[in-house]
Amino acid sequence: TGVPLVDLIQERNLGLMRAAEKFDYRRGCHFGTYATWWIRQAVSRAAGDQSRLIHLPEHVATNLRKLRRVVAQLSQQGNLDPLPEQIAEACNFGLDEVKQLLDIIEQPVSLDTPGDDDAHYPLAETIEDSAIPAFADVATQHLLSEELHQALASLTPRERSVITLRYGIGDGWSRTLLEVGKELGISRERVRQLEVVALKKMRSKFSCQ
Repeated sequence: TGVPLVDLIQERNLGLMRAAEKFDYRRGCHFGTYATWWIRQAVSRAAGDQSRLIHLPEHVATNLRKLRRVVAQLSQQGNLDPLPEQIAEACNFGLDEVKQLLDIIEQPVSLDTPGDDDAHYPLAETIEDSAIPAFADVATQHLLSEELHQALASLTPRERSVITLRYGIGDGWSRTLLEVGKELGISRERVRQLEVVALKKMRSKFSCQ
């Protein structure tokens, strides 16, 4: 792809963070499938940006790379949608320059735009991009498995069981709070509490990757 490895890792982490932040099991989508779309979007967008850099003056390309890294760093600190003013301060660029750089990498139609007036999920989660290189699919599955394994390892055994059962990790079957409670011998409310704590830990783990 021509994208530096460190940038791909940052993009991968951003995709995982957005997936962990936005995932809603009630919509009938497995977390693995959901996160895959976010990672593929992030990786393919980085690859597209890289192809545009080739045709830009070197100083502009350099500033774009710096901007992307700063945005990634801000996102990993919890600011998933930093304002141009925040980016400018972190990059030590002028606000006008930041806006011009953002215009260069802006997609014609944002993949974060909801698919319709009532949609909760953006276009990125419902439209397959056939232009995404095949390597992204393979890499995404490997990275997703690795990241999930690390995130799950940060949980207590009981929390890990709750997340595994709730999100169908391993068998693809997502259980309800009641079903998980019966299987683990605890109340529905206790399952909910453990899930909330576990998801916070996992999101924190993703943001620190």
